[in-house]
Amino acid sequence: RGRTFATIYAVIRLCLLLSLTISPLLSGFVDWIFSQVNGSQHIQFGGFSYSFPGVRVSLWAGGWLTIASGLYARRQLARFSSGHPAMAGATQEGSSPPPTSEGARDAAPAANAADFADEEMNP
Repeated sequence: RGRTFATIYAVIRLCLLLSLTISPLLSGFVDWIFSQVNGSQHIQFGGFSYSFPGVRVSLWAGGWLTIASGLYARRQLARFSSGHPAMAGATQEGSSPPPTSEGARDAAPAANAADFADEEMNP
């Protein structure tokens, strides 16, 4: 379990490093594009003025990337669980259902303090 969490923490740190490195570059690039195309970060549409600074567009891109990643993960989990009976909660014909905590309790009764006390008093 320790190596698993160490790997997760390493991946999280790597993603944080990449986001702190790439986000300012993306923000500056979007600002440069808007200055080349429009001359400013504001777009007039009707009677309204919309501002598109690079930071805002970078945050939108990060949000869309997060949503796309979540949808992809959901699709993969749905594909995985539909292909595996154990994940879907179904059992194949002739096989026994997975053990439950109640079945384990029936197979090996748990000892409690009263059982030990009786054994010590009545050998």
